[in-house]
Amino acid sequence: MLLGHSVNNLSDKNRLIIPTIYRKDITVSDEVLFSVDSEKYFKLYTKYLLEKEIEHKKRLMYLSIINHNNEIYDKLIKEIEDLQESIVDIKEVDVQNRLTIPEKIRQLYNIKKQLYLLGSNTHIKVFTNKDEYNKYIN
Repeated sequence: MLLGHSVNNLSDKNRLIIPTIYRKDITVSDEVLFSVDSEKYFKLYTKYLLEKEIEHKKRLMYLSIINHNNEIYDKLIKEIEDLQESIVDIKEVDVQNRLTIPEKIRQLYNIKKQLYLLGSNTHIKVFTNKDEYNKYIN
């Protein structure tokens, strides 16, 4: 599980060093997926944790079918579709536990140097604005 928070600087080559608190779940050679579904932050998933989140939603869908709750079922289908459509890039963690932030993400979120990371179980929310980050956690 990706829990905890961290403030990190990007290197001159636009690489983020994976913080120690996340290295149990994000390791060398892992493919990390970049998800864009908020104006305030982007998300990082490993393929494994993204699959776990989708499997969890599918189990909930099954329960909603058993309980004849079409509204919940439809909502979960939409969440899975939105999640899959939000993935805009995939990068591999290098041998020094670094992850290159794609140009598309850097431009979209106007990334300069500092990033504010917040573990949220199956993903990491990455904020580029300190005020937005503080507002979110408080």
